[in-house]
Amino acid sequence: MTANTTISFTTREREVVQGLAEGRYVYEIAHLLRLKENTVKHYITVASRTLGVRGRTVVVDRAYELGLIRQPDREQGTLDLMPRHLEVLPLLAQSLTRVQIGLLTGRSKEQVTRDINGLMAELGARTRPHVVTLARMYGLPTAAHAPSAART
Repeated sequence: MTANTTISFTTREREVVQGLAEGRYVYEIAHLLRLKENTVKHYITVASRTLGVRGRTVVVDRAYELGLIRQPDREQGTLDLMPRHLEVLPLLAQSLTRVQIGLLTGRSKEQVTRDINGLMAELGARTRPHVVTLARMYGLPTAAHAPSAART
C-alpha cells in the first residue's frame, strides 16, 4: 500500500472488529449482530486483508492504531504486571503463537502458556484481542510498540 492509500472498514467490519476488541467470541458477535458465525469470520478475514496483517489480536491492535475502532477509555490508575507477563504482551499483540513467543523469549511452550494465562488473568481479559484493549487502557506496550522483526 502507498502512503496516500486511505484504509477504512465497512460498518460491519468495524462492528465485528470492535466486538473482538471488547473481548467477545465469534459466536457472541454473531448473536449480537444477528449474523452467522461464518459471516463474522468472513468479516474478520476481510478486515485482516484490509489491514495487511494476520491474526485477530494484531487486527485489533492495528485497527486501534489507525483509528478504525473506538479507543478504550484510559484508566487513571496503574497496573503492575509481572515482568514475565509484560514481556509477552507485545508479542501476544502481534498474534504470535506460543511456540514463536517461546523462541523469542527462550521459554518453553508450557512456560509461555502460563505467562499468557497469567497476563490475561492480571488484566481480566476474556480473549487475546481483549488483551490489546486492556493494555491500551493502562498504557501498556502493544504490537505497535514491539520490535518490527515479527510484525506482519
